Amino acid sequence: MMNRSFGHPRLAVRTTLAIAATWLMIVGLSSATGASTATSRSAPSRTRILVFKPFVRSGLRPGVVVASNAKGHCWTGSISNSEAYAWRCFRGNLIYDPCFSSPYRAKLGYVVCPLYSKGTEEPSRVLSLRLTSPLPAEGDAARKGTRGMWWLIRLRNGVECQTTDGAAAYLKAVPSVYYCDGGGIAGEPKQTSEPWTVRYVSKGARTAATELVVVASDG
Repeated sequence: MMNRSFGHPRLAVRTTLAIAATWLMIVGLSSATGASTATSRSAPSRTRILVFKPFVRSGLRPGVVVASNAKGHCWTGSISNSEAYAWRCFRGNLIYDPCFSSPYRAKLGYVVCPLYSKGTEEPSRVLSLRLTSPLPAEGDAARKGTRGMWWLIRLRNGVECQTTDGAAAYLKAVPSVYYCDGGGIAGEPKQTSEPWTVRYVSKGARTAATELVVVASDG
């Protein structure tokens, strides 16, 4: 079965989308607007829209750390990220999306794939994926169709969530397309006021709690 890797870090947790979908369906969420998970973090005034750029001309941007190395290949542009130089890649039978190549060096020979990075608003830990074949040409240009799909959402409680790329579970007929390190999001972020909010459920919980969105990225 084809798996999509995620976790904290992704290489250390081999949870598949099927497993994520199973526990989300078992949980049996009830609609709730209860208090958010207790946290000492201050509430943001607005949700920050992030465009993740891991490379500068000299190499990786300061603050981005390679947490693991592997070999793999990328066969198409990212379906989670509409920016140029974003890719959908394989490491063994695990899918990483998005991964990023350098816009400054066309034949660098590797891409970097964000890993869960608790404690920082932007991804700070990446997998360095050494390419076993050249990148396809079509990923070098920005693409349409992914705007509004937030591949990264970071909540006020410190939890990081990523899109399931369309493999959605259903919570009382509400699609859940975001899995988190220890939970999931029912439905889409509510963007009608600042900061945005989501209905977040921690693993094993029976009710959803309203949680503030600190950072969201579709690029």
